[in-house]
Amino acid sequence: MVKKLKLKVRRGRLTEEQVAEHLLGIYERSFSGKNRGRFQISKGNLLRLAGRRRFTAGFLEKVENELFEEGFKFTELPEDYFAVIDLEVMAGYRKAPKSLIDEIIEEDQNQ
Repeated sequence: MVKKLKLKVRRGRLTEEQVAEHLLGIYERSFSGKNRGRFQISKGNLLRLAGRRRFTAGFLEKVENELFEEGFKFTELPEDYFAVIDLEVMAGYRKAPKSLIDEIIEEDQNQ
């Protein structure tokens, strides 16, 4: 009897555009009790998704640019995580008024 070898089929390396497309797909998928929306992904899982062992210079910047063109923000977080969030969601955040900034500056100057 010939023993069958189980060879691990390695996915090819994905381009920045392909990785961005997959990240957009994750954004639209239902998980963790939400139908869609912002999410975090670990560096390890992002490497796996990209079919890479490490990120070359500029790779993450190109992924960030691809996502930005589609209306999303891709940012690095502490502890080897990345986040994807819709720019329209961020546009709805409250804006710090000039008067509050002036107040903080004045407090600093009076110390």
